[in-house]
Amino acid sequence: SETNQMRPPQVELRPLLRADGSARFRLGRSSALAAVYGPREPRSRAREAFDRATLDVVVRPRVGFPGPAERQLEGHLLRQLDHVVLHQEYPRTQITVVLQIASDDGAIG
Repeated sequence: SETNQMRPPQVELRPLLRADGSARFRLGRSSALAAVYGPREPRSRAREAFDRATLDVVVRPRVGFPGPAERQLEGHLLRQLDHVVLHQEYPRTQITVVLQIASDDGAIG
């Protein structure tokens, strides 16, 4: 049946010009927009790490306010991205990743 077939993902790079990096991801009818800001100076000194960059992940739902599902996805993304970000290259900085859910047919999260 059609529901058992793998759907090819689509990626568009740099859809947001004001972000330091961005991409739009589509999988079936689900889509999300990711933006990276930084490395830049932390908003507060309490968030600053002497020997590495601080990584923040924010997930915004399609509508409304973030809830438990978004917090869980933030934690998952933070754990995954923590392995690939070169923290030591950018001490005393902050890197923020913002994921905006545009539509979700169950492929996200």
